[in-house]
Amino acid sequence: MNEIIFTELDKKPIKKYIDFLYELLKDRKFSISHKVLPSYKEHKDFVLSHPYYKWVIISSNTSMIGSIYFQYDNSIGLHLLSKFNHLTYKVLSEFELNFKPLKADKSLRTNTFSFNVSPDDDLRKKILFESGYKIITLVFEKNR
Repeated sequence: MNEIIFTELDKKPIKKYIDFLYELLKDRKFSISHKVLPSYKEHKDFVLSHPYYKWVIISSNTSMIGSIYFQYDNSIGLHLLSKFNHLTYKVLSEFELNFKPLKADKSLRTNTFSFNVSPDDDLRKKILFESGYKIITLVFEKNR
């Protein structure tokens, strides 16, 4: 049985978490936030800036398998190493049991979580649809 454990990052995360998050970033097949992989130093500086209100490492048994970031608008980024994608349903289920969104604040956030997903990530979209989530917005960006 794969036990899912969430470990919240401290304001000053330790090196093993920074290194793991970089491996996770390099493993991504789809990205929303970057077109070119940042350098390790850029990545480390980003992680140390602690840009999210909460950021957790996901572990299964004794292995780190992914991360979840929580933004102040209750949007979520969920990323697993590709070799652990088969655990996405389990991680999502445990996420729903263990975390509650921030209280609604008019014009800033709703009282529910929403997931940031690349439009090309068919697996993640399928899992979210099958878990009862629906598309609530589409975001368009003009190529520069």
